[in-house]
Amino acid sequence: MTASRGFFIAKDSAAHKHKVLIVLCDKVRLILKNYYITGNIKITMAQYLTREGLQKLKNELHELKTVKIPENIKLIKYAAAEGDLKENAGYHDARERKTWLLRRIEELENAINDAVIYEKKDSDKVQNGSIVKILMDGKKETYEIVAPTEADILKNKMSYQSPLGQQLINRKAGEEFNYEIKDKKMKVKVLSIK
Repeated sequence: MTASRGFFIAKDSAAHKHKVLIVLCDKVRLILKNYYITGNIKITMAQYLTREGLQKLKNELHELKTVKIPENIKLIKYAAAEGDLKENAGYHDARERKTWLLRRIEELENAINDAVIYEKKDSDKVQNGSIVKILMDGKKETYEIVAPTEADILKNKMSYQSPLGQQLINRKAGEEFNYEIKDKKMKVKVLSIK
């Protein structure tokens, strides 16, 4: 039997199946709320960015298009002029770099197009844009919670979609929880939130 709004419902009853269906529909509705369909039936996921985060992505995109791609094109031409392209490592490196740059441009354009501006609310809970100090496995660490496209673990910018980011969202200072990664269990405590 399961409790439902103060009543007990037998697991095999029609009422229980109806409740399970409602819960599943609510979960699907929540998932679909974060997705939308564009004109060419491409399903994308909304990127919740702060205004500053969106501007950083636009700046990076502008730099890639106006500085990095032209530099790369010159490098490819210079390397190609050196002769045999089959064994020209400089040429192949420049082409690989161009592929990476074009992929990053596409990533940024998608993120900017899918951006939903999220203004950090005055809250005592961890949210997108928060700077969180945690104690993880006895070690103090500080992270800024950001959108996936802004994430850079080397700069302590953690995506709200990362496993730890998902665990931190909506936590308050002083809260503790268990976190498991690669079969290693550890205690995490939220020390402060800015």
